[in-house]
Amino acid sequence: MNFVPGRIGQALKLDGDDTAKVPWTGYYRIAATDSTVALYIKLASLNGEQTILEAMSDQRSGLRFVISPENHLRLEVLTKSGKWFAVDGQRGLQENQWYQVAFTIKGPEVVLFSNGEQVARDILPEDARAEAGQTLYFGGNSTTARGSEVAG
Repeated sequence: MNFVPGRIGQALKLDGDDTAKVPWTGYYRIAATDSTVALYIKLASLNGEQTILEAMSDQRSGLRFVISPENHLRLEVLTKSGKWFAVDGQRGLQENQWYQVAFTIKGPEVVLFSNGEQVARDILPEDARAEAGQTLYFGGNSTTARGSEVAG
């Protein structure tokens, strides 16, 4: 994991095997409250599903912001029944190009954005809300499944 020139200032370069972990401090509760998360990404390669951000609680509730195998943005929210509810973006991403990617959760509504344009909108099921604070994982996930890390 290295710092490199980013879209604005410095960026964290993750090579596909790295994960940046931010322990929960009590200051954020993504998906448990109205939330917006926005970041810049530049993908060195597109190779199947890649995790941009994962926020999981100890109770195994949370969400994943990923690049789907079809190279679209996808937000997956874990329901209380243990199933993932997915909101899929409809615009493909390309290698070696900067993107501002974001999602907003307001009440039950979820909206995904790529470069400021809405690419998906859906309503979360009632049981798809995180209940506690989450550890954040950038570029990987809490289970560190090979092939799910982002390379870029």
